[in-house]
Amino acid sequence: MKKQVLLLMFFLCSYSFISAQVIDFCTSITKEGHCIDHPKKFLIPPGKTADIYAVVRLTDAVGTGKVEYKLFRETNSFEEIYMTSLYQDVKPEMKTFWEKISFTQELAYKIYLYTDSGKLLTSARIFVQVDY
Repeated sequence: MKKQVLLLMFFLCSYSFISAQVIDFCTSITKEGHCIDHPKKFLIPPGKTADIYAVVRLTDAVGTGKVEYKLFRETNSFEEIYMTSLYQDVKPEMKTFWEKISFTQELAYKIYLYTDSGKLLTSARIFVQVDY
């Protein structure tokens, strides 16, 4: 019984640490970088693009001068296929920052965020639909 309690505590602590480093998605932000809205669906007008903000919130300072967003598309079999990378200059002391990403295709995306030395900071999924 004691082992089960310790194991449960370990998973809860691990989850709270992991969930503290997040990428939120929204269609507009305040000057301070807070999401104004959190739509349940992200829609692309037919033949156009959807500009969506990826707002990163970290528990500690990012500790680097540049970050890389690696974008993958997810297939129906949950395979990740690399699409592109976006780079952003940041200040090492920053804990919150954002990047506007233009989506052009209806897809499920997985976005990984790395430091310039290749350390994974966090990741998130987003699904973008065409608004017919």
